[in-house]
Amino acid sequence: MTGPTVAPATPELISTRSPAAYRPDIDGLRALAIIPVLLFHGGFPAFNGGFVGVDVFFVVSGFLITSLVQREIAAGAFSYVAFWERRARRLLPPMFLVIFVSCGLAFAYFLPEDLEAFGESVFATSTFLSNVYFWLVAGYFSTPDAPVPLVHTWSLAIEEQFYFFFPAVLMLLAATARRRRLSVIALIGGLSFAASLLMVEYAPDGAFYLLPSRIWELMLGALLALLPASPRLKGGFADALLAIGVLVIAGAVVWYDASTPFPGIAALAPCLATALLIWVGDQPGSVLKHVFTNRVSVHVGRRSYALYLWHWPLLVFWATWSNKPLASASTYEVAAVLSLSFVLASLSLRFVEDPIRRRTLLRSRASIFSFCLLCLSIPAAFGLAAYRSGGFSGRVPGDVLLIANANDLTEEQAACGAGAICRIGARENVEPTFLVWGDSHATALLKVIDETAREHGLGGLTAVQGGCPPVFDVTLPRNNRACRERNDAIRELLDRSELEAVILVGLWSAYLADPPVASQPDDELSAGEVFARQLRLTTAHLAERGARVYLVDEPPYPVAFRPARVAFAMWHRSDSPQGDRIEDTVGLSVQDYRERTRRARALFEELSAAVPAQVVSQEPFLCVDAFCPAVDEGRSIFRDNTHLNNHGAMKLAGALRPIFRDIAGSGE
Repeated sequence: MTGPTVAPATPELISTRSPAAYRPDIDGLRALAIIPVLLFHGGFPAFNGGFVGVDVFFVVSGFLITSLVQREIAAGAFSYVAFWERRARRLLPPMFLVIFVSCGLAFAYFLPEDLEAFGESVFATSTFLSNVYFWLVAGYFSTPDAPVPLVHTWSLAIEEQFYFFFPAVLMLLAATARRRRLSVIALIGGLSFAASLLMVEYAPDGAFYLLPSRIWELMLGALLALLPASPRLKGGFADALLAIGVLVIAGAVVWYDASTPFPGIAALAPCLATALLIWVGDQPGSVLKHVFTNRVSVHVGRRSYALYLWHWPLLVFWATWSNKPLASASTYEVAAVLSLSFVLASLSLRFVEDPIRRRTLLRSRASIFSFCLLCLSIPAAFGLAAYRSGGFSGRVPGDVLLIANANDLTEEQAACGAGAICRIGARENVEPTFLVWGDSHATALLKVIDETAREHGLGGLTAVQGGCPPVFDVTLPRNNRACRERNDAIRELLDRSELEAVILVGLWSAYLADPPVASQPDDELSAGEVFARQLRLTTAHLAERGARVYLVDEPPYPVAFRPARVAFAMWHRSDSPQGDRIEDTVGLSVQDYRERTRRARALFEELSAAVPAQVVSQEPFLCVDAFCPAVDEGRSIFRDNTHLNNHGAMKLAGALRPIFRDIAGSGE
């Protein structure tokens, strides 16, 4: 049984853009896509926009899949079962191999919390939902606190989800004229592109990871497959078009970076350039096409899928094993890991991909489907077990777990830190008298603020959003207007309320730095200076409406600190050469802390006199004898690389009590 098929189409319906012959230039185009991705993930500065290589893959996939399906529909030979068999043979076996190896290495080297999160990602990857999972838990351009070996599978999930519905669209359109088919495909692509533009503004992580904002890239390739073949062009003209396409993609690789709003309008240029390269890539008179059809390009392109699968887990596990951030790796170290990726990709192609795709192994349809079902079930079961067991915590000694389990954020803190307006402190028969307004560093203080406010019989509100500083009229990078609009709503809340005090919390040194993390493009000042000006205006506005203003400075976090790195070093006993225990040596000197916060402290001193605002310093409570330790009483005081956990935040109760005594006294 071959599954449902459709009757042959008339000759008019057969696309002249559906080649059955192998095109080596497309393998060369895959090489052009994968190399920037590898170098971007390897941290090479000239390739900060290398992530556009994935968009090149999307357009290529849309073209090839549409060409294949449309040709079979036109011949009356399309079968869903046969289609999925080909996709399974092509995509799944090498992915299974990488997942199995990753599971083994994660079990050996990951701490329980990391293994628990890895288990979730394995389950999501095994169910073709990793893009949704990583959208929910992390941003692509953020620096993750936990190692994420499978984050790159988000793009594979996009394609797999595309394969579920798009053949059905083509089958439904099989009996329609080409113009109608093109119109429907263009409409789907146009709606997706509009969604991409909107989501980039208001939900940038969703825009990056989710299918609705990415379909248009695949539809662009699909449109190309449904159009008539390009006319024969003169060699010089074809070469000029090829050069334009290559230069546009190269320009995106060089000029784009993590601050570029993406995908949205920025993805249009590399995607159109890819379509152009496909359109003219098989011109017989072209000389430049040999850039794509030469042996080296085709060799790399044929391994591009396996390279994509292997390179990122290897980089992550190398960083885990060496117990240092990937960003601190030397060029030679990254080059060695990427070279190993090439070796493993070649072996995967030789012994896994080609034999299964060519039916040397798993010849029958039943055998490949059974194999895939088994290989999906095993990692999914491992992922569930890792999640439900808390990351198989019995593998790790108790003192290591005490350091590793640094994230004690409560569910209530997490919910209030996600943007909800929450009550805090005393609640029964108490009107709110203060507002806690800030970014994720305010989330870190919610528990200690709640308990300290209760001590004084005070209640308040929280307006906390990660990555959103408590300042009016500042637009964050990547054109994220949501923060600015949220702060506008907070201004309205403050202006119509009777709140007596506002407590501002943020990672001030980051916002004031150059290059900064916030800017206002129509201003001649540097973005850090813009932020300082807007903080002055914000605190002045609060004071004018009669509110007391309290500025809480930032914690003394050590650079590149991560509790798991300390725990990993303890687990494998990587103590200092002097014999000191690693957990006793991790921290930040007061001198370095003061240097990092120099701009913020100067601005706070100015505001304390001008507004006046009261400054709450963390140094006296978190630092001792010119040193600010990151580990106290055998436990980390930070839950990640910058944020205090509740154990650390409770040390600030003494710094916060004067605030609430002050507020309580003003209400008497």
